[in-house]
Amino acid sequence: MYFINTRKKLTSNTFFLHLLPAGTVLITMLGLTLLGWRNAREAYTAERQKSVNQLVTSTQSGIQDKLDTYKLILVGASGLFVSSNEVTRAEWQKFATGFDTTHDYPGIQGLGYAAHADQGTMPGLVNTALSQGLTDFTVTPPGSRKEYVINLYFEPADVGGLGFDMLSEPKRRSAIMTAKSTGRSAITGKLDLSSSGKKLSGSGFSMFLPVYGNATPQTSADRGIQGYVYAPIAADAFFAQALQHHTTDKYAFRVYDTSPETANLLYETDTFASLDTGTSLKHRVPIELFGRRWILDFRFSPGIVAETAQSRPIGSLLVGTMLSLLLSGFVLTLLVARTRVLGHTKQMEVQSAKDELLSLASHQLRTPATSVKQYLGMVLEGFAGKLSTQQRRLLDKAYESNERQLHIINEILYVAKIDAKGIVLTPRRINLNKLLRELTQEMSATAKKSRQKIRLQMPMRQIYVEADEHCLRMALENLISNALKYSHEGSTANIKLSAGKEEVRITIKDRGVGIDAEDVPLLFQRFSRIPNELSRQTSGSGIGLYLSQQLIKLHSGTIEVSSVKGVGTTFVVHIPKLHRPETMY
Repeated sequence: MYFINTRKKLTSNTFFLHLLPAGTVLITMLGLTLLGWRNAREAYTAERQKSVNQLVTSTQSGIQDKLDTYKLILVGASGLFVSSNEVTRAEWQKFATGFDTTHDYPGIQGLGYAAHADQGTMPGLVNTALSQGLTDFTVTPPGSRKEYVINLYFEPADVGGLGFDMLSEPKRRSAIMTAKSTGRSAITGKLDLSSSGKKLSGSGFSMFLPVYGNATPQTSADRGIQGYVYAPIAADAFFAQALQHHTTDKYAFRVYDTSPETANLLYETDTFASLDTGTSLKHRVPIELFGRRWILDFRFSPGIVAETAQSRPIGSLLVGTMLSLLLSGFVLTLLVARTRVLGHTKQMEVQSAKDELLSLASHQLRTPATSVKQYLGMVLEGFAGKLSTQQRRLLDKAYESNERQLHIINEILYVAKIDAKGIVLTPRRINLNKLLRELTQEMSATAKKSRQKIRLQMPMRQIYVEADEHCLRMALENLISNALKYSHEGSTANIKLSAGKEEVRITIKDRGVGIDAEDVPLLFQRFSRIPNELSRQTSGSGIGLYLSQQLIKLHSGTIEVSSVKGVGTTFVVHIPKLHRPETMY
């Protein structure tokens, strides 16, 4: 009968058994989710790298293609010297002004020709310049050198810088030497273009192409250099033109000459500073162009790939996690529900067998118990002769024990009838004041044995209800008996009757041992008794409260209970004044 703690233990163990398959499903699903997230992450990384490679390649191609285009101008200028033994200043001016560099070749500041000379040919070169109207032509910087590359012609003519020895400046000298040794175009390092002429400004570089006169040398050992055609190029205008079809707001870059140092910075896109953040992807690649090594330093925003691709990894992780939780929760719910169904079915089967056994047993026990009551009564009445004091005392105890047994048998029979829906109420108008007064008077004798009291509080006016008097009396008797059983000696059970417009309330309050809040739902279960300090000292079948609740329900009423451990318990019975036959079994 005392199965409450065992039941809790079984429920806890069953729950943990349910957690095992649900946890397995959760772990498996989370593993698959992580695998999907990793695959999505790898796909995103690959897609981002593909976009990076495409932008890097298009940037390199744009720069290479534009330099190749600008080189063609120098190739044309070189052809002018190949076709003529001597190109005059007027011929150069006519050739150079034929190109609309401002619109067609942005960045090119002009076209020039620098003649190659040594100490022996230098005087003739100066005379040639003077004879063509350059009255103030002077070689700079002054001084005697083994070899010269003198700026002889330049268009536009008003820029100045004629007579400058290109070999005297290290960066131009390096490019000239590269062009001479390879026979191809070469570009300088970063230059301050203002040093080349009075109308040039900003930073950039120059491109040189060697001129060999009537024929290009067959080998690099053939040093028959006549001079060099060249073009100073402003970096900002050149790169803006070169990359106008390759740029996007999703990336930015810098171009460094030789090494990524501030002094070597050739060009920077307008958005570089805004994209140079902790979330941007950094990429640096060298590029070899016309004998010069440039460094392209890129910054890529996450937006270089579509937003759907960016959100796909985190999306797959969130969706996978949610599905994992939902699926494992569904499995847990399904297992719990299935266990409850199976448990309920099994409980119903056991209960059905138990009810049948109890009904049969109680019927079989009631007949002999009733007979014993009759015979004991006859003996106590003196039908078998006069009894001694000791005999009467023993027979009284036997009679009381038999009465308790009959009471339990009757309760079991009522429970069996209720479960079999076999009870039919016989409602009539009864006086609740009178019923409670009689009931408390009858039970006061039992209470006195434990030095307990029953205090009844009722209104002056009489309260009537439609109810089955026998069933209602049995329900209230069980509740009052329960209050006395689980209260200490000398305590008082308080019973209060009150009425509303449509229902009456009967409150039964004790100052007993009380129960824990978690055990309250177990009060009205069949054959359950909650262990406490008084439960082992009192007898009971564990069906009294269950029977009371069912009988009150038959009257369309309810029983509310509140209890505090060690303080006491209060039962409140609510019964409608009018009987509702549709609620009867």
